[in-house]
Amino acid sequence: VVDEVLAVGDADFQKKCLGKMDEVMKSYGRTILFVSHNMAAIQNLCKRCILLEEGKIKMIGETEDVVREYLGKNKKESSQAIFEYSENKNKKAQILSIKIKNSKDNISSSIFIDESWKIIIKYKIKEDCLKTFITLQFFSVDDVMFYLTTDNDNANNILNKKIGKYKTILTIPKLFLNPGNYYLRFTIQSPGVKVYDEINNIPIRIKSNNKDIREKYFKGKYVGYISTILEWNTNKIN
Repeated sequence: VVDEVLAVGDADFQKKCLGKMDEVMKSYGRTILFVSHNMAAIQNLCKRCILLEEGKIKMIGETEDVVREYLGKNKKESSQAIFEYSENKNKKAQILSIKIKNSKDNISSSIFIDESWKIIIKYKIKEDCLKTFITLQFFSVDDVMFYLTTDNDNANNILNKKIGKYKTILTIPKLFLNPGNYYLRFTIQSPGVKVYDEINNIPIRIKSNNKDIREKYFKGKYVGYISTILEWNTNKIN
C-alpha cells in the first residue's frame, strides 16, 4: 500500500519511487494499492482505479474513465465557442474576443479529428509593445501543458506590436489532437518581461470519426495528446 509517495522528496527520489513501483507491478503475483492525487502518476501506473468521495466509493473502473470523472468535477464540458471581453483601461494590451470555427466555418468548440479548425483572436494594443507576441497553450484535462505556439513562430523572431486593433486567424490542421477534451490558454506577453493579458480555460473537444485504424490498435482509446501522422518509409535491404 503506497500513500502519496510522490508528495515528498526531490525529483530524483520521486523518479526512483515511480521506477520501483513499475518494476514491482510487472512482477508476478504482486498488487499495489497506490493512493494519490497525482493524475499523471496514476495514469502511468494504474490500469484500474477507485474514486473515493467523502469516504465512500463513487466509481470503480478503467483508469482513464475514473480520472475523467474526477477531473470533470472541476472542469465541465462547454459548447460555448465565442468569448468576448470588455475593455479594461488599465491594460496596455488586451484580448477582445476569441472565436472557434470548424471546417465548415461554423462556430463550434466540438471538432472532428479529421477536420481542420480555426481560432479567430481580436485584440487591441493601446501602447507600443516591444518584442511582444500572442501565445496559445494547449492543456489536457489534468492540467498538463503539452503544446505552445505563438504568432511570431513563422517569422522566427519576436516582433514589436504597434498601437491598433488586430485580428489574427490561427488554423489548426486536421489530425493534430487525439480525441478528448482540452483547454486553451491565450496570452499577450513580452517574454520574461510582462504578461499584458491572459485568458484561461477555453474548452475544446476533439471527436472521433470512427474511421481511424489507430482506434482499433488501442481498442478505441488513443494514446497521448498529439494525433499527427508521421511519414514512415521502410525498404527491404536484403
